[in-house]
Amino acid sequence: MMMTIRFQESPPSYFPPPQPLPPAPRQSLKQLQPMCDTAFHGDSRPSAGLIVPQRIDPAPPHFQPHQIILFDDRASTTPGIFLEDLTTHRARLTRENDWPFDKTYPHERIFLQISWPGYATLGTWITIQTDEWRTTSSVLARDVAWAFKGFIDSVQGLPFPSTTPKKWKLLSTPTYNVGGFTVTSPTSRRPGTGLEFDQLKLRSLVEVKNGVWQAEIEVSV
Repeated sequence: MMMTIRFQESPPSYFPPPQPLPPAPRQSLKQLQPMCDTAFHGDSRPSAGLIVPQRIDPAPPHFQPHQIILFDDRASTTPGIFLEDLTTHRARLTRENDWPFDKTYPHERIFLQISWPGYATLGTWITIQTDEWRTTSSVLARDVAWAFKGFIDSVQGLPFPSTTPKKWKLLSTPTYNVGGFTVTSPTSRRPGTGLEFDQLKLRSLVEVKNGVWQAEIEVSV
């Protein structure tokens, strides 16, 4: 039977999380409470950059995360893969054609929650399986990358709170036309003024409560 491979080619629609979020501190996904701690026992990989601190949604009682999904570039010796490489098809993931979830994972779609410092928590639904199709590691990673690209575009022009360090502000990457092709051009960056899409690496996905996942993002500095 032929299997259709699908991935998103444009930013998705965004929604608030499925349930209201109570106040919670921002922290690295590696600092989750003990209920999620076991998911990180295999992710002791070093980080060459900064791990983005995120607001963690408290999980329901007795919740056990299914797993952590790791992402790596076959051409790199460091953990993670750049989001920009995923959206431009330059990425070559390890185990790229594998089903990344547990064999018994029951959901047809997951809610990817994005909780970036200084911005409202939003997210989008990502379909991972149907009766005729299942996602792969590479398709899932691309869907996540497009979700973050769309999120960055959606927050441009919004006020950034003075209580949040400016180094976490998300900046758009300028584009220009060369011979009919659209080319991206990173701005002249000044340390501490903000981040652009091409600086972000996807390291992993973590289920923070039933069907709700967050991405661990590393900033290349």
